[in-house]
Amino acid sequence: MGHKSKKCLKVQAKEKFNAILCIGRSKYKDKQEAGKAWQALPIEVRQTKSRQEFINDALRDKIYSYKTYSTYAKHNNYFIAYCEEYHPEAKTLEQCRQYVDEWLSTRVDAGLSAYTIDLEKAGLSKLYGEPATNFRETPKRSRGEITRSRGEAKRDRGFSLENHKDLIAFCRGTGLRRSELETLRGTQLIGDADGTPCLLIKGKGGRYRESPIIGEHKQEIIDRLIKAGNNLVWGKVPSHMDVHSYRSDYATAIYKAFERDDIPKSERYYCRGDRKGEVMDKTAMRIASEALGHSRLEVVAGHYIR
Repeated sequence: MGHKSKKCLKVQAKEKFNAILCIGRSKYKDKQEAGKAWQALPIEVRQTKSRQEFINDALRDKIYSYKTYSTYAKHNNYFIAYCEEYHPEAKTLEQCRQYVDEWLSTRVDAGLSAYTIDLEKAGLSKLYGEPATNFRETPKRSRGEITRSRGEAKRDRGFSLENHKDLIAFCRGTGLRRSELETLRGTQLIGDADGTPCLLIKGKGGRYRESPIIGEHKQEIIDRLIKAGNNLVWGKVPSHMDVHSYRSDYATAIYKAFERDDIPKSERYYCRGDRKGEVMDKTAMRIASEALGHSRLEVVAGHYIR
């Protein structure tokens, strides 16, 4: 009887990722449930693991979007290719695990950014079902290294600001992601508890949020939504439009609208990295964060508020 060949490493990785793909499942609800489960633990157990660590462990065996799936899979394939070339004796993912730190060292030596290496560690974390902190320490990310939406990129040169001024004004007044813009219908215009016009958005992880409409073009945006009715407001958004930068404008405007001159000590957020020494208002940050569809203050501080 002939030797039965094992599945190749790429197939093994694909099967592992397919098993943890949870399209349509709400990441937000899973986080909420994990938080409740942590709260129900005996206090002596909670002292050994923080709430965030517990939630991270609970969500480690889940991937909620195809985009995340494909990004992690692509970077994991780089690792697999390395193992196939330098450690051909490793025939299973388990056998390749011992070479993770070695491979990460080659990525550091190659001069890859801390953001790229962190992304690759996140993919390996999903692949092996263990926290990224189990892998070797790599360079820390700093805000100063961020290049996204900082200055002109090549793709910006083919984008006409004049021809798309209405779309740009809409983005700056609503703060929507590209995918949210492309699926937006006029019927998503609502009023919040105070009657303030806003958009009801189903964002990442199936989480709903209310994004207030702001800015000098507020009425024009509302009129466009009303006119669209049950139809798409925009449809396809130009691929070379820097939507992220307009989300940043939106977040900054909301933050400044709610920022207090005299911030209570308990509500002060002390910035780090290249913004060390700056103090921000946590309440205003939370409002901006919720409007964007994020939940962590460090994300809006480091990537959105200018």
